[in-house]
Amino acid sequence: MLTALKWDFIDFDKNIITFPAQTVKLKQIFKLPLTNQTMAILEHSKKANYFINSPFVFPSNFRANKQLNAETPTKAIIRLGFGDFTKFHGLRKTFSTIANENIPIHKQSPQVIELCLDHRERSTVKTIYDKSERLAERGVLMQWWSDYLDSLITDNKN
Repeated sequence: MLTALKWDFIDFDKNIITFPAQTVKLKQIFKLPLTNQTMAILEHSKKANYFINSPFVFPSNFRANKQLNAETPTKAIIRLGFGDFTKFHGLRKTFSTIANENIPIHKQSPQVIELCLDHRERSTVKTIYDKSERLAERGVLMQWWSDYLDSLITDNKN
């Protein structure tokens, strides 16, 4: 999903990515709130992308009109020496674990954590009635996550 991210999925005014249904596993539109840090990275990347004019945030190294190969992030993790520790998809597990362990700090529910990962309940009465996206809560959680990751970088510099 990440390597298929297109610039037109990103609403820079509302700080949100909207993945069309055909691009996600559950075949339902998925919205992801963007953090201050992510917005800064995307704004910088968009300026750099201007020269190759690709519709993709992560274009192929060989063709600007094609997306980056889906295996490239995992290969990068392996080349960096973390292949025994995780694969790219495993970073989702890391997010879930750390977010669940820190609920007393960020004060968001396990349900909000699961929604950030686009994990939804299936075929329950609750899903028939509850169509909330909980974007505000997910935005709080994603900002906490970005700040948490920034703190790891800051702590390692000291």
